[in-house]
Amino acid sequence: MAIPLVFVGESSAVEAGANLVKVLYELEVEADPMNLPPHIEVDVSVLAALGDRIQAKDLPLPKGVTLMSEPEDVVALVQEVVEEKVEEVAAPADIASIEVEKKGKEEAAAEGAAAAPAPEEKPAKA
Repeated sequence: MAIPLVFVGESSAVEAGANLVKVLYELEVEADPMNLPPHIEVDVSVLAALGDRIQAKDLPLPKGVTLMSEPEDVVALVQEVVEEKVEEVAAPADIASIEVEKKGKEEAAAEGAAAAPAPEEKPAKA
């Protein structure tokens, strides 16, 4: 059964400017209905430096609760803040400088007539 994780505490690495990455939000466990906890607390205050992580096996489980998720699954970790490069946005084009090609009705009609085949003429019956 999946039990939700509740993150508590403050990480000194996060306070120093690092990112806290929460990887899992619930944990698979097995327990009798009487022993099933409503949630499992994850104390992130143990994350003191970049690269520190909490794995599923590190979480204290209540008596009678067995971990069914992979013990090596990462629950949370601290990583360096990576700043995204801001791309320069091109300035909008000046509409007045754009040349518009104009076609008159006569020119468009001439092009349409040249593209269409001429209708065949039928000889008149005498």
